[in-house]
Amino acid sequence: MEVLIKSLVNKNINVTEILKIVVTEIRPTILGSDKAVINRFTLFVETLENNPETALYIGKGIGELLEKKDLISLFTESGIYKHQSFFKTVIQKIYHFILPPIVDKKELKFDFNEIFQRKNDSQWIKIIPNDLWMRLFFVLQYKQEFNIKNNLWHTVQILSHRIIGISISPDLTEKYKELKDSNSVFLNLLYKVNTLKIQQISSENDYLELISCLNQCDKKVLQMRKAQHQIGAGLTLTFNLQRLQQHLARFRILVNLIFAKSVDIQNKTASVFLKKLVEFENEKHSLRGQISNNLEVLAFQITEHTGRTGEHYITTNAEGYAEMRKSAMKGGAVVGILNITKIAIHKLHLSQFGEAFLYSMNYSLGFIGIHFLHGTLATKQPAMTASKLAASLDNKDENEEDSLQNLSKLIIDTFRSQFIAFVGNLVVALPVAFLLSMLIFYLSGDYFVSESKAWKLIKDINPLKSLSLFHAAIAGVYLFMAGVISGYYDNSVIFNKVPQRLKAHPVLKKLISTSTLQKIGNYIEHNSGVIIGNFILGILLGITGTVGVIFGLPIDIRHITFAAGNFGLAIATLGTKITLNTALTTTIGILLIGLVNFTVSFGLALLLATKSRRVSFSNTKQLLWIVFKKFLKSPKQFFVPRKN
Repeated sequence: MEVLIKSLVNKNINVTEILKIVVTEIRPTILGSDKAVINRFTLFVETLENNPETALYIGKGIGELLEKKDLISLFTESGIYKHQSFFKTVIQKIYHFILPPIVDKKELKFDFNEIFQRKNDSQWIKIIPNDLWMRLFFVLQYKQEFNIKNNLWHTVQILSHRIIGISISPDLTEKYKELKDSNSVFLNLLYKVNTLKIQQISSENDYLELISCLNQCDKKVLQMRKAQHQIGAGLTLTFNLQRLQQHLARFRILVNLIFAKSVDIQNKTASVFLKKLVEFENEKHSLRGQISNNLEVLAFQITEHTGRTGEHYITTNAEGYAEMRKSAMKGGAVVGILNITKIAIHKLHLSQFGEAFLYSMNYSLGFIGIHFLHGTLATKQPAMTASKLAASLDNKDENEEDSLQNLSKLIIDTFRSQFIAFVGNLVVALPVAFLLSMLIFYLSGDYFVSESKAWKLIKDINPLKSLSLFHAAIAGVYLFMAGVISGYYDNSVIFNKVPQRLKAHPVLKKLISTSTLQKIGNYIEHNSGVIIGNFILGILLGITGTVGVIFGLPIDIRHITFAAGNFGLAIATLGTKITLNTALTTTIGILLIGLVNFTVSFGLALLLATKSRRVSFSNTKQLLWIVFKKFLKSPKQFFVPRKN
């Protein structure tokens, strides 16, 4: 490595070519390990540390690039969402993939892409520790012979104007009227940047004042996001808030590179920024990356929904735990009745469409009834779950460990809440279905469920003799979807100001009193989401089996509470014919169905939350390890509420 670098320097080869060759030497081979990459990078750093003249030559070359090249495209645009439609961006990326665009050689982006030209460069760049990068940047430093700061400052000016442009866009000012004020924090940031240009940006006070303005902007964006719980969250609104946050984050990085008095802070900022830039540039033409970015925005918008109807699905104390048990028992009673009505519908021997329609209405009206009775259906994960999970990750970038600890605590609270919901549903659904079936027997003299049907109900629960767990997973997906749909309609009502529109409707004002309109508006605001979500959940559950029959697919649904109710119906018919082994197997099957219901529905909510906050796979593994350690330390907390 040392001989190679010295020979390149002695030939006066430009720094871009030198760095390009060095990167090629460090880049991992097909069979290379991470350790080998780190060793080669360490050797490169040590070579520069042991050869000051060589380090000075490369450092000056990098300084010339930063001084003379156009930094705007690379520093202010790379990795930041563009203000254009998804489909336009997709078409553009496909076009650029087929016919790559030409980058102006006057831009730093040209040299950057020459050095890191492989699409997988970001992968090995990430594994190099920050302390090694900081050593590299330290050894490459030299006396400020080039006016680099002014060129960097120009990128900060560009960002400040783009920030103000986003903040006063009609999509934001329509919802946040205060952004139009002359004392807006974003305008103050722009004023400060313009003032600093006149003052030649020199003093420590200037830096602190700029950071103070930036902190106020970050705080304002957080307030605007929290306000979405009252005003609603539109996709365009969420997208613009995301862009605003990205610009502010980039602004902070560049300000720290320019002003930070500590060399360590500058070098650490530079190492993190470099890794991000390599990742952004490697994926700039990636269609998969574009789709992933848009899914992140969509996931972010979904998790910003209010989902207030789901608050009672997560309990944190003994009082809430007891309320959940009581609520779940109500839900179990209703499900026991729904088991009876579903069998009654089956006995009508209707057409496939007619049967699917009545099954759907049975589920939908039953779930809506559970809501009216303030009951709970176990494993039903409404939008608030995803929202609360995502909210626990909002400070991930500032303190990753604390965010993961908060999320693990929320996972435990959710698991414990769903456990007692299971118990409440099961201890009531099974006996209600059993007693109603026996009541019908005493009144009519015939068993409500035939013996063959009873054995089939038991077989459908047995995971060894049926696809019950696969069907439970399908139900888990539907439960999650219902939660998202509930949150969407909750949000839509608020975002579109439906209650206010009803109260101001000229025709309704003449026909209905103001107080009645107020009550109707409030009811719609607080209940429309859960009613529509439950209705659609019922349709999905009701039609799946019929769709499977029509298309010859092995699909159906299984839910823990309905499975328990069906077992109650089977017991009423079969009685002592059910052996102890069959009873145990069926009980285990019911519990496994519940576990799959919960794992899939909650897992999707967790996936949505982590996707919306860009949590990496390594973070996810760390999170699961934290939860597992807490279980080993105190399994009781997963099932019994905390005292406080």
